[in-house]
Amino acid sequence: MTKTRKTKFHECGFLSDDVEDVKINITTQYEEEFEILSKLNIILMEMFGELNANNSRKERLAKLLTIRFCQSLQACSILLRHGLNSEFFLIIRNLQECYLALACLLKDESYFCEISSYDETRFKKTGMSSIEKNVYNNKKPDYLNKKFNTQRKYLADEQKKLQDKDKPTAGIFFKKTEQEEESQLAYLYYTFLSNTKCHISVNSLGDYYNIKGDEKSITFRMINSDEICSGVEEIVRVCGFFALKLDVSFLNRKHESHINEISKNFFEYYIQIGKLVHKNKI
Repeated sequence: MTKTRKTKFHECGFLSDDVEDVKINITTQYEEEFEILSKLNIILMEMFGELNANNSRKERLAKLLTIRFCQSLQACSILLRHGLNSEFFLIIRNLQECYLALACLLKDESYFCEISSYDETRFKKTGMSSIEKNVYNNKKPDYLNKKFNTQRKYLADEQKKLQDKDKPTAGIFFKKTEQEEESQLAYLYYTFLSNTKCHISVNSLGDYYNIKGDEKSITFRMINSDEICSGVEEIVRVCGFFALKLDVSFLNRKHESHINEISKNFFEYYIQIGKLVHKNKI
């Protein structure tokens, strides 16, 4: 039987056999961080199970947002184990957007639903226009033209009924809750990560560009220690924000002390190992 040669990171990137060893190293070296992520996941999944979608429209929507939030948290843990860099932060940004959406929903349920409805009708109209303009679909059958015309009229009528025509984005959610400290922090990090890690930008592409004297190089690399620590710090912060919002709004503060304890223990640990500095010592 022929023995298959193990593939190297420089050959296959994150699909290489090397990554299996990296997973073991990262999990071992950052055991405390993974334990914190696990605790947060357990408590958020428990809260998801306790939310009752039949109680109200608001609680039903909050439960849907909690699904997205929990899945993003779990994806962060998976990506971190594999050592991925920008994708890890991309999903952290999803967590922040979910928090801002929840904050907006709790602040003004009617506004949240109205902009979501408007966005849905706009998406359908744009989709039909894209199909019509696509060169591969320039010979649409008559029945499809007729269906599109009927649907377009219906959507136009629906849009007229809606007063708020904002697009449901992180920035719009933030505008509704910009007086809240948690929203300010979440949106600050959302915009920071958008430019430095997620969008195609000078900063995000510069993560892989190296200059040493006259030499310039581009490196296909894994996540580094500073990125791991800053990423986990932001996950813990936004998970605390999200969980406490749910707890106060729907679960009668049942989990408040546990959530605060998890966050407190994490930040104390990071201060102890020198990753953070207490504000009183600045």
